[in-house]
Amino acid sequence: MPGSRGALSYLVAPLASAPKEALWSIAHGAGRKFDRSSMIGRVGATRSDRERLARNPFGGRVICEDRALLAEEAPEAYKPIVGVIADLEAFGLARVVASFRPLVTVKKIAVQRPRREDRR
Repeated sequence: MPGSRGALSYLVAPLASAPKEALWSIAHGAGRKFDRSSMIGRVGATRSDRERLARNPFGGRVICEDRALLAEEAPEAYKPIVGVIADLEAFGLARVVASFRPLVTVKKIAVQRPRREDRR
């Protein structure tokens, strides 16, 4: 179950004893709190903000050469995954097997394409 790049992600195991009403389905993440376009004005405006977004709270690196995408995918754009995990366990739908912290997040790397005459 993915968290944002600023939160843990979880490996969960669905429980065979889950209520029938769950239809053998569980959540696949917490979802967005803010839409992409609104994040542009919320974060990333200052240099210090962009530097903060290039690292996560766990000391990991975020590789993204697109400033807009860096802001759109900021951890603040997502709801907290902790509540989703707690609900899955409380309602008997899944159990946590492991948690993972993001070490490297790759969002976008600029690729130089060869010029037309170089493509032979």
